[in-house]
Amino acid sequence: MNKNYDKVVTELLIGQTITVQFLKEHLSITGLVLNETRNTLVLQDQRDTKRKIIPKTSNIVVERFYRGKKIQIAGLLLKGRPEERLKAEPHKKW
Repeated sequence: MNKNYDKVVTELLIGQTITVQFLKEHLSITGLVLNETRNTLVLQDQRDTKRKIIPKTSNIVVERFYRGKKIQIAGLLLKGRPEERLKAEPHKKW
């Protein structure tokens, strides 16, 4: 991941509109993040306004806008409680 976007992983997703792409099924869901737990995201789907529970696994990619650019974040980078991610420092690469 580009070091300019390391801060994105530590930000809250609740209230953001994101797109979740399932890599194996070639399927994507766009919606508003209603809740985030250690292992799941709860989205309100834009198409049918139903709530969907999405696991944070290795086979998803989350797309969102950051500073006017669309970026992609691997699902495993989002794993963990959101409040712990906020406290965590971005990983330094030596």
